[in-house]
Amino acid sequence: MTLDKAKSAPEFTLFASTVRGNKHNAIYQNRMTIKTCGDLATAVSYDHVSAEYANSRRTIRNFVKSDCYPFDVDNGHTDDPAHWVTPKQVQQAFPNVPYFVAYSRNHMKEKDGKSPRPRFHVYMPDAEIDCADEYKRRKEAAISYFPAFDSNAKDAARFFFGVEEPQVEYYGGDTLLSEFMETLPKAEPKKTKRSTPSIPAGERNSTLSHFAGRVLKKYGDADGKAKEAFLEEAAKCTPQLDEKELATIWNSALSFYRDTIQADPDYIPPSEYETDEPKPSGKGDTQATKLLSFVESSGARFILSDTSDPYAVLPVAEHNEILPVDGKDFATWLHKLYYEKTGKTIGSEAVKQTLSVLSAKARFDHSEPIPLHTRVAGDNNIIWYDLTNPDWQAIRATAQGWNIISDPPTLFRRYRHQSAQVMPMPGGDIRKALNYINLRGQETLFLCWLVSCFVPDIPHAMIIFYGEKGSAKTTASALTKAIIDPSALSTLALQRDSRTQVVNLQQHWYLPFDNVSYINEETSDALCRAITGGGIQQRKLYTNDDDAIFTFKRCLAINGINNVATRPDLLDRSILMELERISETERRESADLQTAFEADRAAILGGVFDTLSKAMAIFPGVKLDKLPRMADFARWGYSIGEALGGLGQEFLEQYAHNRETQNDEAIANDPVATLIVELMRDKDSWDNTVTALYAELHILASKHKIRTWENNYPKDPTRLSKRIRSIRSNLGAVGISVEFPARGSQAQRISLKS
Repeated sequence: MTLDKAKSAPEFTLFASTVRGNKHNAIYQNRMTIKTCGDLATAVSYDHVSAEYANSRRTIRNFVKSDCYPFDVDNGHTDDPAHWVTPKQVQQAFPNVPYFVAYSRNHMKEKDGKSPRPRFHVYMPDAEIDCADEYKRRKEAAISYFPAFDSNAKDAARFFFGVEEPQVEYYGGDTLLSEFMETLPKAEPKKTKRSTPSIPAGERNSTLSHFAGRVLKKYGDADGKAKEAFLEEAAKCTPQLDEKELATIWNSALSFYRDTIQADPDYIPPSEYETDEPKPSGKGDTQATKLLSFVESSGARFILSDTSDPYAVLPVAEHNEILPVDGKDFATWLHKLYYEKTGKTIGSEAVKQTLSVLSAKARFDHSEPIPLHTRVAGDNNIIWYDLTNPDWQAIRATAQGWNIISDPPTLFRRYRHQSAQVMPMPGGDIRKALNYINLRGQETLFLCWLVSCFVPDIPHAMIIFYGEKGSAKTTASALTKAIIDPSALSTLALQRDSRTQVVNLQQHWYLPFDNVSYINEETSDALCRAITGGGIQQRKLYTNDDDAIFTFKRCLAINGINNVATRPDLLDRSILMELERISETERRESADLQTAFEADRAAILGGVFDTLSKAMAIFPGVKLDKLPRMADFARWGYSIGEALGGLGQEFLEQYAHNRETQNDEAIANDPVATLIVELMRDKDSWDNTVTALYAELHILASKHKIRTWENNYPKDPTRLSKRIRSIRSNLGAVGISVEFPARGSQAQRISLKS
């Protein structure tokens, strides 16, 4: 940064979270450019950091860069108000250095048993720096110069709690902190005299006996290295032991080594031990050391996933298997490996020690996390599909075709509920799927949606199967699950518990929620995030401060007698599929239906991949004149429709008609939208304040017997304004435009036109 002396304050960057006062939070995703006190007040109203971190996750290892040095003044050094530090004194200590001050949440409050006192944070803008160690060193230098700065707040991952009502100040200057520190005299390094520690009388025999045992384990007794090290240690005794005493100590240790240590079948001799560290002691330690060597020679690799979880990549036969290090399957593999190598069982403590080391290898031997996917992975050029079979095979699809790969790259994680997919039949027939879903029209839209579920990393429209009793809604959900993402769980319950819902989203690619009768606002928002991709932070089970960040773009389905997606945001992301009731003459027994479906599944799946490959060739050249909210889905849907035999336009028409139906549903299920449509039925325009509209809609609500006291009706004009903004596009689709003219100093106005 070069300071512009014409400006009143230098510019710098903070990164804010979306929470306040949460010490377990690690995500700071909101970049805030600070130019004024007002900017700072906005930023510090949330928990915040002064550095950018990879993936917005605050850790020292993730440090990317910073252009600000933050310091904490807590005045905990004294209870005498005369010696409390103020922002003015910071200015005296750092003359002509510009900085901002934000008073902390405990300013002039009791804290940790100490009386109220000034407590504040100092933010000193500076040149951008991208080295965490150098960043810490410079903070340490400033703290050493001005000890009133908290010495516990010097590393590169420091965060500050947000303040509900921030108080901020600016102190001007035109010299950066780094420039100021360069003007200070350099401290002379302290000269220290190295001394050799002595072994005093009373401790000589026990110390040398213990040391002799350690070096014998380390070097053995073959080449004299252990005896040489022992004699060097003995030279530290004050006063010296005579040669006879030394010989007695050494021979005693040597006898114990030969008779006991070497006789232990689990002892690893020095010739087999590759490091120069002392040998571990105890049976469990030696088992763990052996097991680690067996793991290393097995060819296993260890990686860190994109959710910061350690995984093992194990070579098995002609393929690799990917297992979580902290999972039961990997622990079982370790037990099996040890038994195969030694013919003996291994203790649980040795396995626990081994797992700790391997977890550390995964975390620190590989700087870049590896994304691991569920079922589907890839991009527009190559799409991978995990068959979840025992041979860990996957399908590789490109614009040139698809084939089965026996040793795919490290792409997928697996879960116990997943079932093996059938081998797809080349030259299959995707239209056989229509024999098992009782659609009332929209077949092209359904088939395009089905194939789109094999495309990774795009928002997928959520399909809503609805219809009267006997229309096989659950069957439609279960059979599409078998085609897209086979599992022992053919359908799922829509969970209210957020932790269970996160687990479901993590472990399934396609989630068909069965027999849903109501979706509240919170669940509706969560489903929207799962469709379009959103992060969820959640603390890991049985821990105090470990957390995990989950991001999802999943394929979803819901079934119920009625359409339960009533909120506009969720409807915009959905496809409504009404199913026909099956007559008694056409109804089949479940077992017969399942048998017929299984006979066709390979052909259906082969048809899916044939169509997907063709669509991948078409997709790059597709440019749509109009893009709906689910733009990626629409573009892929058109490409898939073309791959089905020139049905791209038919897909667009059916999708447009479906969105009209969605809009009708949105208006019918929203009392405010319903009342505005009724208000404008015989009017060309309406222009007044939001307060006046609130009163007029109340009159209409009473006339049409709409219950304004229920939770889904706005309780005041402010909430009415927010609701109208959220349904503006729905009203526009039925010909009613909504405008909010510039407010100025008057009450908020609203203009409706039809």
